[in-house]
Amino acid sequence: MTQEEEMQMSLRQELFSLINREFAGENDRVAYVLKSLGKPVSVRTIQAWLIDPRRQSSRKVPEWVIPTLRSHLEGLKENPYSTPAERESALARFIDIHDKGALESAEREIARDSHIYEKWAEASTVKLAEMLAELELAMLRQADDMNNFTDSLLQAMNESDDFEGFKAKLKTNQDFRFRARYVIRKTRQDIENRSGEFSNDEGLTD
Repeated sequence: MTQEEEMQMSLRQELFSLINREFAGENDRVAYVLKSLGKPVSVRTIQAWLIDPRRQSSRKVPEWVIPTLRSHLEGLKENPYSTPAERESALARFIDIHDKGALESAEREIARDSHIYEKWAEASTVKLAEMLAELELAMLRQADDMNNFTDSLLQAMNESDDFEGFKAKLKTNQDFRFRARYVIRKTRQDIENRSGEFSNDEGLTD
């Protein structure tokens, strides 16, 4: 590990501890404080400082961050963000709700999309045909599930007089369709595996 990497690890750990100890683990409060002190940061900035340095969205923790936060805390006679009402008032003036958790979600999407691109790019012609067939079948199954749920929903709406009756009817419809789907799936397995009645030419049971 280089000296720069060691310094960053130390800064990251110290920042993480400071946020949990003095700011109740809330990145948005830290971002608000730094922003109010003229620093160009956001909630995602804090997330990028704290995330695993091996991640694509990781960013270096500036050396001024810890001293700035400590100076701010030392200058306060009492924490003005200590009560829920005051904290909500502060956040309402600054925090964009879409920032919360955005970094992790973006990382997951990047990793997922990259994996999919690589998988398709590396596929042979034969494998590509198999993958396309699997994709089509998966989309058909998803469409069937959606159609079945829509049918259950409409039937429950048409046959119910109140919301409680609607919920009960929808549950009954879904239970019935689930059992029907299980029977169809089991029958298909028996046909493909030549088991049960399909294990012999006469279609006799065991």
